[in-house]
Amino acid sequence: MEVVSRFRFAHLHDEATVAILTSLPLNIARNTPRDNAIWVWNGTEMGQKEARKNLSGMAALHQHLRYALNHLYEPDILRASPLVRLLVPDDQAHLPMALNRVLTQAIESLKPKPGTSPGSPAWRIYELLFYRYVHCATQADLAHRLGVSVRQLRREQSNALDVLAESLSRQHDLSEAILADLNQQEEEPQTSQQKTDALARELQWMAEGVTAEAVNLHEELGAIQDIVKPLLVQYRVRLEVVAKAGLPVVVVPITALRQATLNILTIAIHRASPGKITLSAVRRGWQLYLSLHALPDWSNATVPTENHDTDNLKDAMGLLRLCGGTLNVAEEQGVFIITIGLPIQESVPVLVIDDNPDALQLLERYAVATRYRLINVREPEHALSVAEKEKPALIVLDIMMSGLDGWELLQRFRAHPLTAPCPIIVCSVLAQKELALAQGAQEYVRKPVNRQAFLQALDRQYAKLVQVP
Repeated sequence: MEVVSRFRFAHLHDEATVAILTSLPLNIARNTPRDNAIWVWNGTEMGQKEARKNLSGMAALHQHLRYALNHLYEPDILRASPLVRLLVPDDQAHLPMALNRVLTQAIESLKPKPGTSPGSPAWRIYELLFYRYVHCATQADLAHRLGVSVRQLRREQSNALDVLAESLSRQHDLSEAILADLNQQEEEPQTSQQKTDALARELQWMAEGVTAEAVNLHEELGAIQDIVKPLLVQYRVRLEVVAKAGLPVVVVPITALRQATLNILTIAIHRASPGKITLSAVRRGWQLYLSLHALPDWSNATVPTENHDTDNLKDAMGLLRLCGGTLNVAEEQGVFIITIGLPIQESVPVLVIDDNPDALQLLERYAVATRYRLINVREPEHALSVAEKEKPALIVLDIMMSGLDGWELLQRFRAHPLTAPCPIIVCSVLAQKELALAQGAQEYVRKPVNRQAFLQALDRQYAKLVQVP
């Protein structure tokens, strides 16, 4: 006789797996014909057909769970999942990654206690779920890691999902009526506009939750090359990277940088097929520029019948904005050229002239943990000599100062060959924006100024400095 738990209707392979799948005591007799199996639903024995009707709710939970885990890092898809209503508290349902946290915590709750044998079925189930979904391992990679075939992995993965489904069902007290209702719900396919909106929301989520980090670009380019190798082979394109070791470190969100570069490389591969792409890197000022030149072999060139270059370009622009980067596209004599500008790790020197020490201290606090390094000057008569020594990229200037006022100093900056090209931001309590711009300032910010307004003014002027020549 074979007894099957309330949530299983796939074939169970061994007693060890069954023991993990349910807390109910089970008696297993091997080689039992499927049609003669006795099924158990909440302790009540029944035939297979009747059990399947009751089990359909758990099957739906399994299906929705698998879909959500396969899209665990896609906020828009998770937000649309019917699992949100069942598993996420009402006050958190609006959060893009609320379901992600619930599912990740549910997987983590299955982690065996200390002292559990590493080879136990409990560890096997936890590792399957953790590495497959939380760490996004491919089935092939995970099968290799666990020493099984992909086919065997799929069977074990299905068992592990059932364990997770049962755990969630108990934790959230999902009744048969709730599960039956879930069986009637399906994920709706996304329209083109919904996909565009989804990207915008995900970029907003990344902007709020992802921080920039120092990235060794030489190593990152090597990783990107490995990823695009299959595409290069498919389109018969050679990629030559002309970027020496020792490139300056860039400070960007690495996930956004990698995907933006992959999008742009995909476009270049389409344009070069069949032919060659050269990727070069050069530093200009406080930016590092990556240039991709797509050179097709015109004697054999073919136009791809299906690609998404326009979407890839739009996505790359959005991702690069998160990196504080720039993107320029051009075509010269049949060569398609894409250039990316990225901020390097070195700080951007900003000369700030104000005779009020409290104002200087405030702006300095605003600049903490940003790319900007403020050079404070309290005596306006020393501002030019400090500028000659420090060579600032930007200048922030107060107007009402004792001794040498800001208007006169602004004129001196504009007349000096070293500071004449520097963008100047006037920051004053006076309502004199028109006069400041007429005198040669690039921007005017009125005091009292908050951190966001101050940094946005710096960002706007810095962006103009680092535009692709």
